[in-house]
Amino acid sequence: NGKYIVTASNIDITIVTETEEKIEKHYAIIWDKETQKQVGNIMRHNQWIYSAQFSPSGKYIVTRTNNNMAHIWSTETNTKIGETIPHDDKITSIQFSPNEKYIVSASEDGIIKIPEVYSSQEFINKYRKLFQDWPLTEEELIEYNFK
Repeated sequence: NGKYIVTASNIDITIVTETEEKIEKHYAIIWDKETQKQVGNIMRHNQWIYSAQFSPSGKYIVTRTNNNMAHIWSTETNTKIGETIPHDDKITSIQFSPNEKYIVSASEDGIIKIPEVYSSQEFINKYRKLFQDWPLTEEELIEYNFK
């Protein structure tokens, strides 16, 4: 809708001590263009973020990282949803389908993946049989899998 933008930031800080400690911070942030203020929580990553983009409706964000992974985020909760999309090589392009049901990702090795987009609850519902014998509750499973 043009009201918000998403930025990806990667910060490396080296603290020179006897053991020389390196701190890395990787996150995506949604900003309100008008107020120039952060909207919601920071979307933290463990790897460098190469890009972040909104879905057509603004309901989702997809980020791609330097460990050949794409992550889908809910803009309502700023939490990961669904499954991480892995590639064996660097992801060069990623795009939501116009209806937001799919994400198309391509990597340097020529592989194209087109997984469906699920919310955490939709994922649990789809794979409920796999999880029915797990000792975890659905809430614990979502907490475990989608953070």
